[in-house]
Amino acid sequence: MSRYQVRSIALFGSYVRDEQRDNSDIDYLITPV
Repeated sequence: MSRYQVRSIALFGSYVRDEQRDNSDIDYLITPV
């Protein structure tokens, strides 16, 4: 991840809660360095 200066990547939303549907998107929280 150092190539892109990223400290962490977190997944949140319906996929984390196992409530996704066919039209659900994937929610990421990207924390820069």
